[in-house]
Amino acid sequence: LTLQSSSDNNNNDDDDDDKERELKLYDGFRELDRGAWCGLTIEEITQDTMDKFDACDESVTPEGGESFMFLKSRVLKARDELLDITPTGECSAL
Repeated sequence: LTLQSSSDNNNNDDDDDDKERELKLYDGFRELDRGAWCGLTIEEITQDTMDKFDACDESVTPEGGESFMFLKSRVLKARDELLDITPTGECSAL
């Protein structure tokens, strides 16, 4: 294992084997930003809105949040950045 990567909200405990490896933080791997929906229940958001959101209807993206398409783009960009710095024949972990 050459590199370890994490989002900026990594909550894993350090372990002795990991201390010798570089830990590179990628904002692109953070969880979906739910914006105004944070802390709300499905009932408060409405099931119809959630169904549209789950179907990638960007018209129901929460205010201040992000769509699944934006999430996908962000994660794939971070993945590509990680692959670019991983030496050929080596591996990295998320």
